[in-house]
Amino acid sequence: MNTSFHIQILKKHIIAIVLITLLAGAGATLYKTIKNPGNFNTTIFLSIGIKQTLASGSYDDVQAADQFTETIQGWMKNPALIERIENQTKNNIGFSSHKQEKQNLVITFTAETNADANKIATILLKELNNEIETYNRAINGQFTIATSGISINEDDNKIYLYGALGIIIGLVLSIGLAYLHESIFRKQK
Repeated sequence: MNTSFHIQILKKHIIAIVLITLLAGAGATLYKTIKNPGNFNTTIFLSIGIKQTLASGSYDDVQAADQFTETIQGWMKNPALIERIENQTKNNIGFSSHKQEKQNLVITFTAETNADANKIATILLKELNNEIETYNRAINGQFTIATSGISINEDDNKIYLYGALGIIIGLVLSIGLAYLHESIFRKQK
């Protein structure tokens, strides 16, 4: 088989090759757009402190706040707390939390829209404040969220990558089908 034979096959089926390639690219892009329109990665930074009293010392306060940060980190795995947040936001959320230096905690999650990310973060902070108040009443403590910050970043949803992958798969599939068609009908002649 020479090169002219291959060129003949491709010329003969060029319309089908182009159509299948474009349909596969459009289908992959549409799938990505509908299935996962975008992700908003959200980070909440918390600094835990203790309301100052005359009887407390600053070093002891830092140590207690440091240890209490681990308690809050454990709360982020509490099914009841997560369920309350999910019920209020109407979203399924996977929280991740880790300590960052003494009494600092970083909580991360992903949401589909910027509005959802803001809503989830606001409700999470409200629920954590409620949990801290309940905890303080139970142990007669003075813990508080000293500072908090929210950062929301849109993740590149790689829609172009899916489109390019669809085009490549469509091109390979359509050329393969052209050769299959030629081999089947050439044997019948």
